[in-house]
This record gives sequence, structure tokens and C-alpha cells, in this order.
Amino acid sequence: MRRNLAPFILIGLMLTMPWAGVTETATQSSIEEPRWTAAEAAENWYQSQGAPGQSVEISVGSGLLWVQTGAIDPLAETAIIPKHLEANDDPFATGYLIMQLHLNDGLLAEKISGDVGANIVDTLPEDAWVLRLPSSTQARSDAIIQLADDERVRWVGAQQPAWRLDIELHQALGKLNLDLTLALDVDTSMLEDHLHRAGADFVHCDVYLCQVIGLDSTWLPALSRDHRILFIEGHDSIGHANNYARSISTIDATLNNHNGGLDGTGEVGALSDSGLDQDHGDFNNRIRGVYHNYGPDNSAADANSGHGTHVAGTMFGDGSGDSSTLGVAPNATFHFYQLEHDPSGQLARWGSLYDMFRDSHQKNAHVQSNSWGAQSSWGQYTSDSRSADSFLNDYDDFLVLFAAGNEGSQGAQSIAPPATAKNVLTVGASTTGRPGTASVGQVASFSSIGPTADGRIKPDLVAPGVQICSPRAEEAQNPAGWSCSSARHSGTTTPLYMSADGTSSATPVVGGAALLARQFLRTELSISNPDSALIKAVLINGARDMGTANVPNMDEGWGQLDLEESLYPHDGLIAKNIFYDTSQTLSPGLSYAYNYAIDGSYGIDVTLVWNDREGSSSATQSASRLVNDLDLVVTSPDGTTYKGNDFANGFSTTGGSKDSLNNVERVRLASGATGDWTISVAHSGGSQQGYALVISAVGNENPISDLAVFGGSIWASQLTPLENDYVLLRMAWVNQAPATTGSYEVVVEDITDGVVIWSGTRDALQGGASDSFSFQRQFTSTGIHTIRLTLDSNNNVTEMNDEVDGTNNNVLELDLNITAIGVRITPHMPDGSMPANSDDVEIARKQVLDPSTGVGVSWDLTLANEGTSDEEIVLVVTPVQLMEENGALQPTEDEWEKFA
Repeated sequence: MRRNLAPFILIGLMLTMPWAGVTETATQSSIEEPRWTAAEAAENWYQSQGAPGQSVEISVGSGLLWVQTGAIDPLAETAIIPKHLEANDDPFATGYLIMQLHLNDGLLAEKISGDVGANIVDTLPEDAWVLRLPSSTQARSDAIIQLADDERVRWVGAQQPAWRLDIELHQALGKLNLDLTLALDVDTSMLEDHLHRAGADFVHCDVYLCQVIGLDSTWLPALSRDHRILFIEGHDSIGHANNYARSISTIDATLNNHNGGLDGTGEVGALSDSGLDQDHGDFNNRIRGVYHNYGPDNSAADANSGHGTHVAGTMFGDGSGDSSTLGVAPNATFHFYQLEHDPSGQLARWGSLYDMFRDSHQKNAHVQSNSWGAQSSWGQYTSDSRSADSFLNDYDDFLVLFAAGNEGSQGAQSIAPPATAKNVLTVGASTTGRPGTASVGQVASFSSIGPTADGRIKPDLVAPGVQICSPRAEEAQNPAGWSCSSARHSGTTTPLYMSADGTSSATPVVGGAALLARQFLRTELSISNPDSALIKAVLINGARDMGTANVPNMDEGWGQLDLEESLYPHDGLIAKNIFYDTSQTLSPGLSYAYNYAIDGSYGIDVTLVWNDREGSSSATQSASRLVNDLDLVVTSPDGTTYKGNDFANGFSTTGGSKDSLNNVERVRLASGATGDWTISVAHSGGSQQGYALVISAVGNENPISDLAVFGGSIWASQLTPLENDYVLLRMAWVNQAPATTGSYEVVVEDITDGVVIWSGTRDALQGGASDSFSFQRQFTSTGIHTIRLTLDSNNNVTEMNDEVDGTNNNVLELDLNITAIGVRITPHMPDGSMPANSDDVEIARKQVLDPSTGVGVSWDLTLANEGTSDEEIVLVVTPVQLMEENGALQPTEDEWEKFA
């Protein structure tokens, strides 16, 4: 890093706290609590098996490209681009090219681009990818021609410089502060030096991001044409965004009723914030290190607000100075990234989030809490949001939390980036009912509100964030709160603890709960390295609907953190089972199905979470940032289907559309039928994607079979064969449930003719396996013939879905149109009538010309199409020819005229 001027601080808004004082302890519920040990509870957790499900259609978009200048259909309209930001030859200058397919198939995009020597560097909604073409001009030209001629490609064209520059900067003037998202496929090592030479006041680059301060706007056209840069946007400054918290979040109930050893032992966490009072007694030698390599100075002190010490205490404090201030994970160890500039008290961060999180992961942390966010660009998907998503997609055992922000007064879309990232767990604040504050069970008025600019549900959860009593830094000169305990720093009158409000205070509550959930998964279920998507799904699945507005909503997301319901779900004194799976990876067009026997009277909660690939760097903010589109579908015993996130009045409903925005999908039923339920995860577009699935219900995984047809179960070599031709028919199907079937009958019928054209007994089919056979069939009559395939025609196999139970997926029909070619030309009889038989035809086709009595002959002809399809007819009259005895045709010696 180089500095041309005095250090420029990248200011930020530490999701600030409107502070208030402490009060008395919370009242305890008098209701008898269910109690069972950790070991007993762990027996209610099961890893689901499942089996490959039916193929699904890959989604087809609208054809629009969501570029910075607005959504356009490139086949129907031309984008309006400022002349100084237009370059139609950009593919040859930078190698960037947009390729749009007819459907959202990332694997196909990878193959097509690879076949022409290009590679994918970014995505662009809808169904488009930004490619880097081969290096030589000729190779780039050849690649463009090949792509344009490929019928699988809808459109190819330049990634205009205007589309790589935030629309807000198109007319910007003067000195600018910028964030440059860098391409990872080219050498960017000299970019920092080049930016300094261009006159920037301050530059810091890593391989993912360049932060540029004080660069003149005249350089924007050149930067937008730089092959090393994916996208340019304005730089956002950042800023700051427990006994009550433990009780309201049911952390105490979890420990008291089930698992007293759940305290973070063996877990390593991390925080990034202002600074840390390292010798505060509540941390008791559990600090692994305080690092300043991503902040503006090398002081680890929490010298100003004490914000970092406060949030660290909420997550990790052991309450040694006052037991009522006990943090959530008091036995976990942690490291800390210092981001505050001590002289000014402002937050600043150097480098990309990807780089900081990778450093944290290398230091063995698996959960990092961040109680800060941008002071502008609310609701937007920024370079920081994208960087967080990229890291979490690459490192699936690392969970990142961000505070939603304290801009609730601004209304909708006030979530502070990077909390707008898809893969992070975004936390809002709820009330605690402390004296003088709003009653418990509400979203705090200051808590930022969703949705994101592209319509996603944020925050994910809320947790107590009003008057949270937690450690105060001794060195804090401007403490951001009031004393909440009689305890004092040793030998001073400085309070040992202070009370604070904010989503800053709520986020470490959930961060600590995530560490406890991770400890539970490791120690009780022997999952050595739990996926972050699983931890996120577990916490969301148990969240409590606060009821002020039904979930999901943009105030509380999926509800308030309820750790007991997440780890030890119950209905009264009845323990529920939890089923989970993180073992599958889906390709587009495929699905995976799970089957359960469930007592629906106790309700069903299902949560699907996946760490999606980073969204488009350059799309307009209103465009969806979802890349891999998974779909959750729950099917009841009577065949009723519930789609993920299709909710009404806080519970799942029917008849809605699939969700193509969020990478968290839920189905929530207060009650339902008792019997066999199917839960499926389908991939309707993008590239390969893993996921975490969590189900809580009273029941067990059902070892039942489910023979199922799919869209291509009946295949014919021809759909319009000719009459009497032989057609190759292939029948295929799958057992989409885990259990192996017994033997069963398969029947193929021609419904039109009312005959069975194939039948036979098939051997047992294992769960997830498929079967098929082929045979030939001749059709002797024209018209539509309906071919029907029926599996298990004698109903010998007990299935989840057949003609008896659920939705009958054992039958499929396909129509074949049997055609004939039948163009006939018929000469009329001498009296003008049509021939009645073959003898008449012989008479009609011959005439005798006597040159002594006549000069010509004529025929009346009828041309008829006796086939089954339209035919194009060309009538040709040949010259008059002489037929010899052997049948050969020869020219005549005399001259003839002909006409038709």
C-alpha cells in the first residue's frame, strides 16, 4: 500500500447505539419447561438419506439484460449509452463479452464458453454470463462468430464500459472515492501503482478489491475500459451499526433444561470492530490475537466509544465481574480485527472482505460477527456484499454475521451493506422490555428494515438489542452507553459494564448462538466440521414469529432467535425430531427427494439454505442477485404441495409461485395430515449447488418406495412416423424414494387401438435408481395414437405416490401422430366420370390419336392428397416421348406441343 497524503480514513457508521440505562432482571416464566438431556435430545436428530428425485425444467428468463442503463431485450432494442462510455469494439480491447442463453443453465454456459477458449468471469441477469475471450484478436473474432452461430446462445454482444460503471457515476464530477471490483483471471498487480500515477490521494488493492480515494472523475472512462476491472462504484464509509438477551433468546433455557455444557468450548470465533480492551476480566485469557492489518492504525485499544469491547463481551464475556452480564459463548476463544482510527474515532477497513475472512479462517475461526455497515447505499448489493458471498461460497464451513443497521426510521430498504449479502446471516434488533423501553416481543424501532433492492428477505433474524449490558472498555474516552452494574475496573471508578442499544448489540447474541449450535453439532451429533449453511438453517428453522407482522416480513425476517427451539424443538412436553442433510450437490434440472412418516398435528417446519455463488457485479440494483435457483417443495399425504416461501398469515399456503430471489426457503405448517410426506429440493437454474436442509416434526424418515415417471419417460424415435413404419419406443422411470421396491409389473398400452403393446415383470429397484427398456412397434392405422406407460400396474408396491396414495406419478402418456404419404393423380374416363376400378383406370390413361382425323388429345385429371399431412405439389408435363417395346422412352421424330 502507498500513501501520497496523510492517511485517509475510510469512515463508517458503527451501527450506532441510541443508549439508555440498565434495569432489573427479567421475570421468569412459571410454565413448566420440558427437560431432557443433551444425549436424549441428540437421539431426536437424524441425518436424512433421501434419493434422487424427478428431473425438473430449467427456468427460462424474460430475455432481459439488467444492465446499469436499464433493463433491455438485446434482440428487440438498443441500449441508450452515453457516448463517452460506449465502445462496441470493447470485446477486442478488453476481452469482455456478454453471452446470453435461452435458459439459466450455468453448466451449459461453462461448456459453450470453454469450447471457444473463453472463461466466465461474472454473471448478469437474466440467463447471461460475462466472458473473457482468448487473448489474440483472431481468436476473439473466431470465438464471437462461433458463439453467435450457436443455436443454444440467444445473444452475444459487448459488455459496454457504461455497464461496468455504477449509474450514479455516469455524470460524476470532481474528486471521487471509489471501490473497484477486480477480475480474478488477469494480473492486477500493477493497478495500484497506475492509480497512484493517475493522481489518487490514497489507494489500497488486494486481488479482489481496490479502494481509491480522491481520484479525479476524468479518469472514469479509462477505468471503465480497463480489462482488469469488473465494476466501479462509489466507496461507502462504514460505521458502527446481556442477561435479558440470553433469556429472551432462550439461551438460558437451552442450558438449564437440556445442556449445561453448551458454552462454546472448543469453538473459535472472530469479530471485527473498533478495538478491544484486552485486559478486561471477562475475556480471561481467551483472546487469541488482536490484528490491525485491515485497519487504519496499529493500536489495539478501544479508545473512543468502547463499541468493540461491548459487542465482544456480548458474544464471549464470562461475566466474571458480574454474573448477570454473562455472554452467550463464555468459553469460546476468539480473535479480533481492529478497524478504528483512534485519533478520529472513525471506522475504516482496508482491503476486501474476502481477504479478511480468509485470514480469519486461516486462524481457525468458523463464525465471525461484524457489528458495522455502510453509511449509505442502503439496501444495495455492493462490492462488499459480493465479496462476502464469494468467500462464503468458497469456504462453506465459515459463517459470517452482519448487523442490519439502525436506520429503521428511514423505512423500507434501509439494510446497511454488507448485510445485504445473500450468504451472511443478517441480524436486526428486538426489544427487551427493560423499564422505560418498549415491551418485549417487538422489533426495535431503530432496527433497519428490508427488503434488499432486489427484493430479498432481510434481516434473516432478530435478537435482543435494547439496553444490552456488556463489558465496557476501561480506556474508552467517549463510552457509548451508561453504567449497568456496580462493578468497576480495578482501582478506578470506571464502570466495568455498560448498557447499549442497536443491531450492533443484537448481532453478537446471534453470533454466540451460532457458536453454541456449532458446538452442539460437533459434540452431540459428531459432525466434525459443520457447514455454515446448516448452522444458519438450524437457527432460522427454530426462530419464533413475533407476531406483530406474520413471518416472513421485512422487519424481523424469519423471526426472533430461539436457540431452544432450534436445537431442542418441542410441542409442549413432546420432543420433536430434527432431520437434516448437507450431503447433496445438485446440477440444474435435477432434484432430490426425502420421505417421512409424520404426525402432522404437531406442525412441520422445513428450512432450506444454500451458500449461493456471488451475484452479478454490474447488474442494476433491482435485478435479482440469485445465481443458483433451488426450490423447496413439500407434498402432503393427499398430494397438496407447498412451495418454499409461499406464505399467508405466517404459514405456508398453496397456489403461489416459486421463489426465484432468496437463498433461504421455508415451509411452515401449524398442523397437517398424518401420513407420508415428501420433501424435495429441485435445481431450476444456474450451476452446481450444495445445500443444507433442516426439518423439525414428530415422525421418522420413511423407508418407503416411490416409483415415478418423469417428462422423458416415454421416448419415441419418431413422433410423426409413417403408417406401417417401425418405431423404436423406450420406457424409463425412477425410484425416487430411499427404499428398494419388490418386483412389479409394467404395462405399455396403445390407448387408441385399445391394446397392450408390452407388459412384463421388473426386478426390485433400489432407492434412487432408474430402469428402462426399449422395443419396436409398427402402427397400421393413421391418426393420433396415445401411448400409456403404467408402473406397478397390479399395485404390488407400497408407494408414497400412486393411484392409492398421494399424487399418482406412475402413469405417463405420449401422443404419436401416425401419418401417410398419399398424393394421387387420376385421369377421368372419356365421358368425364372417375374410374370405378382398375380396368377403368387402364381405359382412362390411354387415348389414340389419328393424325388424319385430329390434331391433339387431352385428359381431365384429378389431383388428390390422400395422406395425413399437407403436401407441396409441383405439376410437371414432360415432352411427348416414344415408348419402345422394352419400355425405354425415346424422343419422337416429329414435333409435338404440350400445355397444361
